[in-house]
Parts: sequence; C-alpha cells; structure tokens
Amino acid sequence: MRVVLIGLGLHSQRVLLPALQLLGVEVTAVLDPVAERREAVVRRTGATAYADLGDLLAHESFDAVVAAPSRPAHSSVLDQLIPIGRPIFIEKPAGLTAGAIARSAELARESGTSVQVGFMRRFAPAYRLAKSISGAWAVPLALQLRMVAGPCADDEVFLKDVAIHYLDLVRFFLGDIRKATADVLAMGQGTPSAWQIALRAERGAATLLLSHRGTWGNPTESLWVDGPGQAVEVGNVENFRHYRAGRQGPSDDLPAKQAAGGTLSWQPNLASTGLTHQSIYLQGYLPELEAFVQTVQFRAPVQATLDDAGAAMRLAEQLLAEQLSAEQLLADGRPPEEGI
Repeated sequence: MRVVLIGLGLHSQRVLLPALQLLGVEVTAVLDPVAERREAVVRRTGATAYADLGDLLAHESFDAVVAAPSRPAHSSVLDQLIPIGRPIFIEKPAGLTAGAIARSAELARESGTSVQVGFMRRFAPAYRLAKSISGAWAVPLALQLRMVAGPCADDEVFLKDVAIHYLDLVRFFLGDIRKATADVLAMGQGTPSAWQIALRAERGAATLLLSHRGTWGNPTESLWVDGPGQAVEVGNVENFRHYRAGRQGPSDDLPAKQAAGGTLSWQPNLASTGLTHQSIYLQGYLPELEAFVQTVQFRAPVQATLDDAGAAMRLAEQLLAEQLSAEQLLADGRPPEEGI
C-alpha cells in the first residue's frame, strides 16, 4: 500500500509516520513547504519530496493519502485531493468552519471518495471498551467528561482545535446532539477559560467541564457513563473501570452478590514491550490509522467521517455564538436565553 504523507510537522513525524511504518505502509511521497522537514522525513523513508501539491499529483502514483497540513489549509487540500478519488485520512478538524467541512463532505459524496477524519479518541482502546459496554444499556444514559489542557490563543482555537475531540466523543457515546447550553468561567478578557457545557443527545445527557487553564505538560481527562445499576469510567485515556451491578441493599448474601457484581478494571502494563501497551496505541493513533488501512484495502466503512467532523464543528460554533450572545445581553442588562 503506497501512501502520500502531506504535512510534516511534529505530529506527522512523531506520531503518523511511526504508526504508518508499524502498519507496514510504504510512504512513497511527502509534501511540506519547509525544506528542513522534507529532508528529515526523506532520510527516514527514502520518499520523494515535494513542496507543491499540484506537482506531487502530476508525478506520483499512490493508493491513499494521509494529510496533516496546517489548519487553514485543510479545506484547500481536500478540494484538490477529493476529485482524485483516492481514500483520504485528514487530521481534525478538516476545515475552519462547519460550512467548509459540509462542502468537502458534499464533494466527497459526489466523487465517491472516502474521507476519514482524525478523531483518535474514538479509537482509543479504553474508550472503545467503554462504548461497547455502555452501548448495550437501556437509555437514557448520563455522561460526565472533564478535560484540562494548556492555554490556547483564545476560546475559538480551544473549542475548534482541542475541545472538538470531546464534543465528538460525546456524539460517539450518545448520538446526535439535540440541545446545548454553556457557561464560561474566565479570570478576565482574553485569559484562558473553563467551559461548563450541558448537552442533551439521542441516548441521554452529558455534562462537560473543558478547560484550557492548566498546563500542556500535565493535561488530564476523565469520562464517566452511568446506566441502569452500573457505570464505566476512563481516566487519562488509558485506565478503564466497569462498576457492575452488585448489592442493591444491605443483604447478607455478599459472596453471591459479588460473583455477579463488583468492579472490573484494566490498565496498560508499561513493563510490557507489547504494542498494545504503548502510547501510540493507547491514545488511539495507531488504531485509527489501522482502520484507515482497512478502508483502503478492504473498503471497510469509515468510522470518523466528514459528517462527524461537521457536526462537532457546528456544535463548537453554536457554543461560541451562544456565549457571544450571552455576553452581549449581559452588557445590555438583559438575562441571556437558555439553550441553542
């Protein structure tokens, strides 16, 4: 399988390229405007390097594209790649606006081109396990999600480039969002903020606390989903617990109740050299590219689509618009309306 790698920044060099090599994928051509990046990747792969996408498309034959360009270039790259008809993996968000992503999705449908978006949290093993268990429960479900990251340039960058992973993760667990409200906590204008978000979805409700008031050296995240008599929990992507139905009251038959209940847990064994215990697998990067390879080779269904990306971006835009509206109403001395 011959792949073109577009965008050779740190993420491509540290994550995407090693994952592709572990999967046995041949990177035959690379593209980046920075000569030093091209040279570094050529030394590792022996690939042919290009600085211009049109030049690459005119001279290279390939089976698929893995693209991680700068965020402003996502839509223009897709506009050039989709008509070629080769399967595409592009990092999130796949466009700067929901409208731009929707246009790319329509172009992909018209041309029959499969496009997978890089929402790697969907593919992280602990989250997949939590989804497979909670997906069998009766609805409605209650989901709580907390994430603290380092400072972003502003709230728009935070929601559209960082928090969008978690907006997509809620959709992954609970389905389409039907209602959203948000409250923003900030120390002052232009300072990093924390977003308290309430969502109603097809399969339940979610409460999110998403913050960029922490540090990039020590980000944290946790997810909890509870259903009828049991719950699942994921801590920092890797630690999984399933709290199963046990005693429902102070009965004396504890051994029998424990046999059917109790807590199941899993966490990686960092002493192991096995690939499934390595961060590139645990964080979902390797599994998402493995899914992309299966789409290319066996036409497996795309598991994170442009429509998914568009839905997450629309939600981010709606939350931003609601907050701007609420701030304006408060400035005018009027109470904000609830919900989107």
